[in-house]
Amino acid sequence: MNQVNLFSSLFIFIILFIISISDIKKKIINLKLVFVAYLYILFVYPIFESFLLEHHLITNILERFYSSLVTLFSLFLVEFVASNFLRKVSLGHGDILLASMGSAWIGIKGIFIALAFSFFIAGLKDFFRLIFYKQINETPFAPYLSLSIFVLWIFGVELIDMLVIRFF
Repeated sequence: MNQVNLFSSLFIFIILFIISISDIKKKIINLKLVFVAYLYILFVYPIFESFLLEHHLITNILERFYSSLVTLFSLFLVEFVASNFLRKVSLGHGDILLASMGSAWIGIKGIFIALAFSFFIAGLKDFFRLIFYKQINETPFAPYLSLSIFVLWIFGVELIDMLVIRFF
């Protein structure tokens, strides 16, 4: 792992940790932190990658931006359908923006795997809460999504490809 990846891993860990704690305590996602992480992964990280690994800068930025936009529009569509037809809030806007930022970090495949894993773990926790406490409270989603994004960032494409081949 080179120094840029080490710094980036520490950076994203701190950002995701603070966002998770904020969501647990206040049920609010700090959009300033999401924006800072967006700026880093869209511009700063690709610049370092282009110098150290000789990746094409513009292509790298555009791929990350495209991934982020696809995720953003997909999740807003899911939220729109759920809120209008099911009359339930499925995802908060902060969660959608966090997922979109995560997509810039780990790609489209990665974020949808992270979302699936996050929904599964959050649902499992709510299932056990229902069995043992006979109630379900509103679940802050950012901690589950943050953990999934970070795990996929650390283990990278190899884990994503293994999961895609195995389950999809």
